[in-house]
Amino acid sequence: MSKIAVVLGIGPNNLLIPCLVFQDMDQAIQHLKDEGLFDYFTKKTRDSIGDYYTTCDEECTVWKKLNSNYDEEFASKFFKSYYGGCGECNDFTLIEVEQGKPFIAWNLD
Repeated sequence: MSKIAVVLGIGPNNLLIPCLVFQDMDQAIQHLKDEGLFDYFTKKTRDSIGDYYTTCDEECTVWKKLNSNYDEEFASKFFKSYYGGCGECNDFTLIEVEQGKPFIAWNLD
């Protein structure tokens, strides 16, 4: 089965919200580079999902741009509209997923 690439916003309880969808990882990376966003992402590897990219860093750069030092232009590159309130986006992850297969976990406890 073919794969697509998805940028997921990570929220409370590790809730994952799909933000951007691409035909493949190469297209996703090129789009993020064109938008000046790829420098926020770091490549990681996890056995259960393979290679992926994350914006998680010690300085909480992305969280600050979306919440404490809100940057509307930055937020608009990921969301049609954004309001953190009590459900802030903490980071983003870029992963490849198989089409037609579940890739989101749901647990709000």
